[in-house]
Amino acid sequence: MTKTAVITARIDTDLSDRLDALARDYDRARGWIVARAVERYVAEESQLLAMVREGEADIEAGRTFTQEEVETMFAVKRDQRDAA
Repeated sequence: MTKTAVITARIDTDLSDRLDALARDYDRARGWIVARAVERYVAEESQLLAMVREGEADIEAGRTFTQEEVETMFAVKRDQRDAA
């Protein structure tokens, strides 16, 4: 069986009411809804942070483009799309 941990958080009563309504609609416990929400949040934020770190590594390695280079790349792609 998977190990679990108990966490607590303060949320406003409106959000709590909406959480309870969602739990009723899904016929699930409030904790199940919260656990899924936290799981999604952690996954999304971890992915975002990984992309930021990748970008920072690119900058440090000098893998960057000027504004003019980016505009030219998009213009070329636009022209290719329009020619098709």
